[in-house]
Amino acid sequence: MTRLLPAAVLILSTALLRRLLRRVLPQRLLVFCWLLCLGVLLSPWELRSPLSLYRLLPKAPPRQLAAVLAALPGGLCRAVSLVLIAVLGAAYIRALLRFHRAAPVTAEAVHRWQAQHPLRRPLQIRADARVQTPACCGVLFPVILLPEALCAADDETLDCVLSHEYCHILHFDPLWKLLSLICLCLYWYLPPVWLLFVLLSRDLEFACDEDVLRSGVPDRRYCRTLLTLALTRGAPGTLAAHFAAGQVGRRVDRMLRRPGKPAAQALAAALLLSLTLGLAALPPVTVPPKAAPVQLISDHRVLTVPALAQDRAVITPEEVP
Repeated sequence: MTRLLPAAVLILSTALLRRLLRRVLPQRLLVFCWLLCLGVLLSPWELRSPLSLYRLLPKAPPRQLAAVLAALPGGLCRAVSLVLIAVLGAAYIRALLRFHRAAPVTAEAVHRWQAQHPLRRPLQIRADARVQTPACCGVLFPVILLPEALCAADDETLDCVLSHEYCHILHFDPLWKLLSLICLCLYWYLPPVWLLFVLLSRDLEFACDEDVLRSGVPDRRYCRTLLTLALTRGAPGTLAAHFAAGQVGRRVDRMLRRPGKPAAQALAAALLLSLTLGLAALPPVTVPPKAAPVQLISDHRVLTVPALAQDRAVITPEEVP
């Protein structure tokens, strides 16, 4: 429970930063801020910072909030979390099996695209008649799943779709989405964690849109492909990254009105701001108080024993002055 309060403050601060500077900051930088939040939530250690802002706050409110979190029924929360993790694990394995059981794509345009976009991990491109929108899944053995009808599309459409899914795989976005789902299963009772999952999923799509347009794909052609697939897609899943998943109108508006490439100074300032925000949201570093020397009375004399000897059961003669 001790890490939940700093994580909630960091999530809300990142959401505020995203709201104020969403048209200035690169989307990958916002994704990096969300990954800091995931790191605080999933870290097995209690992270602390010398730049914490909690030193400026009165001690009563944080303790009261911590008491509210501690008052939650721990057994019930853990039981629900275990059930959700079991359901998530079963769904993830089922999704991986579905992706890997799909038929490999034999279209010449797809093989030509894959030869132009090498990847150190073994990337597979498969097709399934039951899916209506492209998606990708997997971390070590990623798979791009295409609708069967899309395999016969023109080269420009395939280039837009495959480039988007390739950016997801290149930046390990399926892993980040899986970790956000794990956080949601563990801390389902915290509203900021739901906010983290929703905004991270959106920013992953926005970041891939920026990466594709930065690679040289024409923005109008990419937007037209996105709108076309959005009209025919089915319900998006939560385990895979979909090409036309959610906020399509906002994504098109951001791409058509996206700002120019940020200067190096602005990018460095934004990165420094995000790191400072993460350090300020962590609890402060605690310095243990110095132990006072122990005084012993022996033969009517007062002997002062160094403080280092207090933690030991036996005091050696060399430590007695």
